Amino acid sequence: MAELLSLESNNQITADHLIVTAGAMEAGQIALIGIVHPGENIGIVTPDYATHFSQTRVSHAKEMHIPMIEGDNKWCIDLGAIEHWATTGKGLKALLITNPNNPTGSVISPEQLQEINRLSLIYGFWVISDETYSYLTYEQPFTSFLKFVDVNHRVLVSRSFSKEHCMTGWRVGYLAGEPETMTKLLRVHDPLVGTATRISQMAALGVLEGSQAHVKRAREDFFKKREFVVNELSNMDGVRVIAPEGAYYVFPKYDQKIASLELSRILREEYGVNVIPGAIFGEGGENHFRVSMGPHEDKLKDGISRIGDFFSKNS
Repeated sequence: MAELLSLESNNQITADHLIVTAGAMEAGQIALIGIVHPGENIGIVTPDYATHFSQTRVSHAKEMHIPMIEGDNKWCIDLGAIEHWATTGKGLKALLITNPNNPTGSVISPEQLQEINRLSLIYGFWVISDETYSYLTYEQPFTSFLKFVDVNHRVLVSRSFSKEHCMTGWRVGYLAGEPETMTKLLRVHDPLVGTATRISQMAALGVLEGSQAHVKRAREDFFKKREFVVNELSNMDGVRVIAPEGAYYVFPKYDQKIASLELSRILREEYGVNVIPGAIFGEGGENHFRVSMGPHEDKLKDGISRIGDFFSKNS
């Protein structure tokens, strides 16, 4: 793994830079527990993976939601808002981002990564980057925050084998960062889980050493699904879609005067299709819903059709 990350980041990554964890969720949790004191501020770029909010609360930190800017064709990081919170009150102890983003599918550009790293160095906040979907981008290539680990000891990256290698139930992932920091965070990792299970680690090693054809097939499959889902949703009355740049979610916005929690209930109970309400993803998520492109093509088409039925009857 260290060798692959060295090639990707153009940095010398060794085993000392890594902690093998019980999935990316544990990786993120030990990062928060290890670096944040109770009451300190965590900036969370939203919309964001909902579990990150509960992880922040478990760490007894204060959430500072930093909504992305929703443009016509792209969701963008609000760099001005990050700097605002970094210089307001007690400032930020850490900035938590998901890249590629779940639920919006946005991918942070290299230029924005560079600017976030610059702000981190100036104001002294940590950057915790959840890169679970690093393997899946579309037109825009992915750049990892590991690019900066040699110049910024406050960079931490969590990743998982769950999505890329279809190993969700195996619960194996890793946290990457500067070796001295990893040594300190091992003191948190050990009392939480001791170690990721040996059988899961051996399975992860097996997929790393084996053919990566399954990852290539998944990318090709999601390219096709993305085109279909975006086109279908874009043609629905009162629905606006920004095509995802990465991950396998679409996060459309709707103009009906109905809360996203109620919308998801109606779609589930009356139309037989599950979507995730945008409100659970933090500020900027309301009046949206998340569609997963994970289901088999036939089920995906059926689900999109049912969503279309709702909007055609309620436009």
